[in-house]
Parts: sequence; C-alpha cells; structure tokens
Amino acid sequence: MSIQLYVKAQSKADLNRRLLEYERIIGLEYKLGGETQYVLDETLPSGTIIKVFKDVIAGSPCAKAYGQWDAENCQVK
Repeated sequence: MSIQLYVKAQSKADLNRRLLEYERIIGLEYKLGGETQYVLDETLPSGTIIKVFKDVIAGSPCAKAYGQWDAENCQVK
C-alpha cells in the first residue's frame, strides 16, 4: 500500500514552485491513531500519492488536486 500525504498549497503548480525554491515542505499522512509527518524530498518514495489542499473543513483537509511524487525530480506529477 502506498503512502498518501496531504500537503497545504494553493495548487500543484504552487507546490512545485516552492519545491524548486528549496522550501522544506511537510506532508501529513493521516492514520487511525494519529498522523505522521514526511518531508517532500528525494527520500520520499516515488509514487507516493500527494493530495493538495487549501482548506480544512470539519477538521479534515479538503483535497483539491492530486498527484504522484517523483523522487528523482523532487516534484509532484
């Protein structure tokens, strides 16, 4: 089963721009019993599902864009 991370950003383009500027981006994996933080960098496995959200509704992030992590290029496809 692949990792699914929620990342706060305006859009995938905004997220990739911030990654190109070497901003340290944290993604959250929500699981029963808590959440785990991952840094979006070359150590994150390729194929990780990235769910981009802007707003939190009723305590949960509301994803508005989806993509897959490309570890080789450090960006969301």
